[in-house]
Amino acid sequence: MKRTLIIMSLALFTFTLPMITADAGYGSSRSSRAQIEFESQRTHNNVTLEKTGQGIRKAIFGVKVYSIAHYAVKGAIPTNPTPSQVATADVPKEIVMVFMRSVKDKKIKDSYDKSLNENNPSSELKKHHAAIQKFLESMNVSMKKGDKFELLFFPKKGLQVTTPKGTTLLESPELGKLVWNVWFGPKPPSPGVKLQNKLLMNVTTTNK
Repeated sequence: MKRTLIIMSLALFTFTLPMITADAGYGSSRSSRAQIEFESQRTHNNVTLEKTGQGIRKAIFGVKVYSIAHYAVKGAIPTNPTPSQVATADVPKEIVMVFMRSVKDKKIKDSYDKSLNENNPSSELKKHHAAIQKFLESMNVSMKKGDKFELLFFPKKGLQVTTPKGTTLLESPELGKLVWNVWFGPKPPSPGVKLQNKLLMNVTTTNK
C-alpha cells in the first residue's frame, strides 16, 4: 500500500508541474498548435523586405511563447549566412513576433535584458547603455495571445519598436546589431541554433 501511494504521488507531481511552471512565467492560456504563417514580404518607406525564415520561440517543457519571422532586403543577406553576418548587416531588416500565450511585462523586460547581456560584449553594452535602457522600457509591456512586437531597423536612422502600446523610434543605428544579437548571437533563445536555422531557412541552401 505504501509503495502504491508513492507511485500515485509521483504521477500527480509529474502531471501538475508543467501547469505550475506555465503559470509562474508564461501565463496559463493554451497556445495554438498551428504555427502562424507570416506574409512573404513587408514594405516600409517604399522598401520591400522579404522573409528569410520563421520559427517558434519555446520556453521550458516546450511551451510555445511566440512565433517569429525575420525579414531583410532581397539580396542583402548572403546565401548560407552566419548568424553574425545577419546581426551585423547594415541593411533594412525586421523582426516580427506574434505571441502565442500571455506574458507579463516584467518577464519580457527581464528576458531581453538577460539576452542582451549574454550576447553582447560588456564594452558595447556600456557604450550604448542609454539606448539600451530606452529599448528595454519600450518592451516593458504585457502581451496577450495574438499581440505583436515589431522591430524595424533602418541604417543611419535607428530602430523602430512597435508594441500594443505604440511605436517608438530609437535613433541609435548601433542599437540594431545589439538587439539582433538576441536571436543571432552565441546564446539565442530556445530552441537555440534550431531557431536561428529556421529564421534563415529561405537563404540557406543546406536546410532545403
